[in-house]
Amino acid sequence: VHIALARVNEARALLGIQRLEYFPQINVQGGLRKSDGADSLLTGVTNTEMGYVGVGLSWELDLWGRLRRLNEAAAAELLATEEGRKSMILTVVSDVARAYMEMIELDDQVAITDTQVVIRRASLQLARGRFQGGLTSEMDVRQGEHALAIAEGSHFRALRQRTQKENELSVLL
Repeated sequence: VHIALARVNEARALLGIQRLEYFPQINVQGGLRKSDGADSLLTGVTNTEMGYVGVGLSWELDLWGRLRRLNEAAAAELLATEEGRKSMILTVVSDVARAYMEMIELDDQVAITDTQVVIRRASLQLARGRFQGGLTSEMDVRQGEHALAIAEGSHFRALRQRTQKENELSVLL
């Protein structure tokens, strides 16, 4: 956003420079020249100092519209740059909103997977109790352990995704 704002300021300055082309331009030059040399045999060495000042005035008549078109092009460039800055801000705002909504969704997903882990643990405890009582086979216990491992994996994956989304949101903000 800072880069986009700097580009807008640059385009404003270029527009101001381009508008100066409508006005007459004044050029002033000046200088001082010193020369050492022999003037004659009788006088010896003479020093000569010569100063000059030059003033110039120029103004371009815009008969064919060149200056007007350059001015319009600079104004259009400024508008395009300002719209680019607005677009950049809109993109950042929409990305923040999207990331926030995704983080809320991931919060719900973490809560759901947490509930699944609790349910799978209770189910595994029940299967172990039934196995120890001789009511079911060891296959039910292994299936319960497998289901618990899948639920825990889903829970940790959801936590990791939520952390990544928080990091993305903090970078955007």
